Amino acid sequence: MGSRSIRTTAPPLTGWRLLPAALFSLVLTSLHTQAETTDSAHPSPPSEGQHILLATRAEYRASYKKGVPIRGSAIRTLEKLENGDWQYRFDVSSFIVDISETLHFQWNDSQLLPIKYNYERSGWVKSKQSNASFDWQSKQVRYDINNDSRTISIPPLTLDRLGYQLQLRLDLARGKEEMHYTVADKGRLREFVFAVTGEESLQGENSSFPCVVVEKIREPDSSRQTKLWFAQQQGYLLVKMSQVEPDGEKYQIVLQKAQVGDQIFEPRIK
Repeated sequence: MGSRSIRTTAPPLTGWRLLPAALFSLVLTSLHTQAETTDSAHPSPPSEGQHILLATRAEYRASYKKGVPIRGSAIRTLEKLENGDWQYRFDVSSFIVDISETLHFQWNDSQLLPIKYNYERSGWVKSKQSNASFDWQSKQVRYDINNDSRTISIPPLTLDRLGYQLQLRLDLARGKEEMHYTVADKGRLREFVFAVTGEESLQGENSSFPCVVVEKIREPDSSRQTKLWFAQQQGYLLVKMSQVEPDGEKYQIVLQKAQVGDQIFEPRIK
């Protein structure tokens, strides 16, 4: 149910599922699709026009509800480094768990090229640290999770579990309506598909603003539902995500304020 795995030569690492953590990480284990492959050592960029990245800081309010509601906050930042590469961060804070994800990547003609991904978790849960190093010359990624290591082969255009979320936003800005991504996740390749399903205006504290609505495409027998709203006039910034599990659990994040380049955006969605 959910995403489909692509076989690799290495056995998958043992996964984990922590519901509050899944909320704050935008339900990362349930939002991942296969991209085209080429014979080059580096991923070939798409043919559409290049999209310019802008430094971004976005603050979200997050909630998880099954019985007693759980609330927390999350911050996403995107910044250009001195060497010309980019860094994308996602930091979560709650009374149960703190999560920090960092991606170091290159940006080439509207295509994200992951270099190094790092994950850290702490709080009232078992601590965890992992990282993934992408070697595009050998077309491999090495995973180090606690005391375990794995190396798998990857096709061109493979993304990491944080970078595909940024690529989705940027592909929407380029006018794409169906997005396919191959994501390297904990020692295996996963396939994820997203599709634009319509447009909708969300109500903020003082005004409404137009959004494009995207849904995660799942197996026909899956009852899990994931919807994402991206603000069209704010560079397709993610402003809301809602996921309903088969047992009725509900995750939601909503944007409170953000800065994209020089533009400040404070929707404070209800």
